Amino acid sequence: MNKTRPVGYTYISPSVTPYSYQNPGYRVYEVDGIYNGSTYAILNHYNVIANLTDANMKGSIDWFLEYDAKSAYGMSALNPTDWDALVTRFVADDALFQKYYQYFSKSYDGRAVCKGSCKDGFIARMKTSRSFDP
Repeated sequence: MNKTRPVGYTYISPSVTPYSYQNPGYRVYEVDGIYNGSTYAILNHYNVIANLTDANMKGSIDWFLEYDAKSAYGMSALNPTDWDALVTRFVADDALFQKYYQYFSKSYDGRAVCKGSCKDGFIARMKTSRSFDP
């Protein structure tokens, strides 16, 4: 068994429920669709958010595209090896990691920053997982 080859990637979609310091959001997946021989692989995903601060000030909510994964991260595909390569890039490219972290918080106004042990732990959790992890 090869324990160094990435074999999967877990997609956790954003929540429409706005938790503390996050905007509401949802994700649309582009999937290799319904036809003979389809792989049903995820080809891209699109995160849509609403700026909660803006919505509270205006009294109405506007949903907009926050990002699409392939364009935002410069990826040609979203296979496990592509995600693994992206996470490896995060180690050396802090600006790219901070962009990911901004999207992780759905571009909340506070613009959380994750450096040092926060970043190290985040990357470690992205590189490994077990079926019993919370």
